[in-house]
Amino acid sequence: MSGIGRPDDHIRSHGARRRRAPVMPLVQITLARGRTPEQLAALGEKVTAAVSEAVGAPAGNVRVVVTECEPEHWFVGGESLAELRASGRR
Repeated sequence: MSGIGRPDDHIRSHGARRRRAPVMPLVQITLARGRTPEQLAALGEKVTAAVSEAVGAPAGNVRVVVTECEPEHWFVGGESLAELRASGRR
């Protein structure tokens, strides 16, 4: 079967034992701008720890990219987040 298999399927090739390739997950997060540097750092730390635990990757191999978007460019139900915040609905 090609594609999805058991987690260890990739370490055997024609019966020969091969070294497992390193797990290097990349997590991409998009947020509306407005968090403090401390909040963003905490997010990066906690996401790294969660991914490391969930997939067994060393924390040093986990990459987290946070992209901040201006509230005027973030739309919910056709209205910008800036408009929703100004109206008190978000």
